[in-house]
Amino acid sequence: MKHIVPFALSLFLIGCGTTSENREKTAESAQALRNCLSATHFEPKYQACHSHRLEGTASNQAREHWRQFLSEQGPDIRLLGGIYGYNLDAVKAAIAAGANVNREYSPEATTGRPTGRNTTPLDQAMGRFELGVIEVLLQHGANPNWQATAESSDLVAAHVYGVSGYSSDAPDFVSGPQMGELAFRHGYRPDARALQSIKSFVALDENPRARIKMNVKAFYDQLWNASSAQVKADFQALEAASEALAQQRKREAMDEAEKERLAEENRQRQRAQQESLRVASLRELGTRICTNRSSDRGWVTYVGYVENLGPRKVQIRVAQAFYQDAPSLAPGDFRPSILWDDLSTWQSC
Repeated sequence: MKHIVPFALSLFLIGCGTTSENREKTAESAQALRNCLSATHFEPKYQACHSHRLEGTASNQAREHWRQFLSEQGPDIRLLGGIYGYNLDAVKAAIAAGANVNREYSPEATTGRPTGRNTTPLDQAMGRFELGVIEVLLQHGANPNWQATAESSDLVAAHVYGVSGYSSDAPDFVSGPQMGELAFRHGYRPDARALQSIKSFVALDENPRARIKMNVKAFYDQLWNASSAQVKADFQALEAASEALAQQRKREAMDEAEKERLAEENRQRQRAQQESLRVASLRELGTRICTNRSSDRGWVTYVGYVENLGPRKVQIRVAQAFYQDAPSLAPGDFRPSILWDDLSTWQSC
């Protein structure tokens, strides 16, 4: 009988904690739904309407609102919606309705923010490793050689070193080179800079500690063999420039290391000089002050100098010394380590 009350109390406390947690989750879900309903731009609305905080009825309302939003958009936005939602049928339907597979979207158009880089449907599909969607887009004329800017990497170079999961044995596993080979079959031909970028991933992929092998080397060789003479010449020029830059940086690093070595040698000399002056000062101080100094256990007479004071050990040279229960020294003798009564004896010097 005596255990019933504590047990009932524990159940009550658990129930209170669960109720409080449920109220918090319900409030978060309601706020997530409000974010979904109020968002005006494509990407923020997609993220809000698919938030993991949505639960139950709120989740159903958000999904329905998202479907209604897409149905009111033109085929271009519906195409993006299919890509974001990993929905191949929706992608095909949007293309059949006239979606522009090469439309370039500014960050402001998709996110409402002026910062970021432009994107295309194929760029978004590659970023999500949607191999089926990529193939459909390419079949309908998507440009695999698109670049956001003249200075940025092309689509394939930007996504080549990546995978869709944690295991190559997974049935839906997709790697960057797989997407690249699909793009290659539909006209992808990298320029020299993109080719160099792809080559830079070969060593990473062939590292014995690499978690997943993606066969970047085979894909790179395929691209190299298909490259024009001009691209190969430009590539070799880039490689030579990169090697020259690497050698220059190596020389600069060696010069910096040599400067640091010389500076450290100088610091060591300065420390040695300072230590020498400190020891000389201790010697002079000991000779002048520590004469006929009494302590609790005896007398120290004519201390010449004191070296390397430690917690309880000192090195001394004396004319005469006597302590109770401690070694005695004849005039002029030297002992490397004598245990005296207390460090305070020497601090008073």
